[in-house]
Amino acid sequence: MAGISKIAELEARRRALVTQSEIWRETLKADIENLRLYGNSVRKRFDKVRSVGPWLLLALPAAAPLLGLFLHRNEKKNGAPEPSKVKGGIATALLGFRLYRKYGPMVRNLVTHFASRRRATEDHTPAENI
Repeated sequence: MAGISKIAELEARRRALVTQSEIWRETLKADIENLRLYGNSVRKRFDKVRSVGPWLLLALPAAAPLLGLFLHRNEKKNGAPEPSKVKGGIATALLGFRLYRKYGPMVRNLVTHFASRRRATEDHTPAENI
């Protein structure tokens, strides 16, 4: 009779281990799904940051002189008279207009290119990737 009780005890232990194994299997599936979703969100964030790169490269040449202009504006130039603000404003407006005429078409082309690329990536459905 000791053998039968030992077999029943082992059978009960086996069922408990199978149940625990199923629980761990489901937990592992849920963890893998969470990692997949997290990876997708990280990829989307990285794509957003990466899409800003060309804009920074485009804006950096224009921003550097403007930054230098604002940083050095407060310095006095050995008693030299302050330049006229009206003349400076007109000169800045003319420079901006000239830069717009020169680089405007290129910027418009870049904007339409990036917008069409973004639309093309957003229009894809998961079924198209199969």
